Amino acid sequence: METSHKLIKGDCLEELKKIPDESIDLVFSDPPYGLAKKNGLGWKYSKHITLEEAWDIFSKDEYFEFSLKWISECTRVLKHGGSLWVCGSFHNIYLMGFILHHLDFKINNSIVWFKPNAQPNITCRMFTESTEHLIWAVKNHSKTKWTFNYECTKNIEDPINPKGKQTRNVWSIPLTSKKEKWAGAHPTQKPEELLSFAS
Repeated sequence: METSHKLIKGDCLEELKKIPDESIDLVFSDPPYGLAKKNGLGWKYSKHITLEEAWDIFSKDEYFEFSLKWISECTRVLKHGGSLWVCGSFHNIYLMGFILHHLDFKINNSIVWFKPNAQPNITCRMFTESTEHLIWAVKNHSKTKWTFNYECTKNIEDPINPKGKQTRNVWSIPLTSKKEKWAGAHPTQKPEELLSFAS
């Protein structure tokens, strides 16, 4: 099967408008998590700043409106039975699930991405956050019409999922390697293996 790829750089809300209705089989989204602060995400007793990006700064209302808009646009471009994957942390994933439910998606799975090499918690005042979450949802509550390559998933192998067995909804995948960051240093770039598991 021949495939083609096109990379588009731009504002997702503007670029999605250019895509025809019901023309996409799968959307893998890694939206802003809404965690950054105007003075950087860090700790008041430390000079260490982990995230200081303008694209991630929202009020609660702004974040809800932005999320509803981009998910609605994804809904428009997805085919019936098309899959939408949404990445998030515990800070935003519940809102994503609420919006997907509101837009009549069928939520097939909630995936836990375990990061065995997670960064330490700089405040030392809570547990180290070593997981992120993904929601796999299908457009229009399709009862059976979605693609799931069951046999391919049994080729997935990580410390939690033995090869040849049914793949669980917890995936152990290290953070993005330096080798994969050839195009730049995006602060929250996802590892290629995570996308491979999802697709």
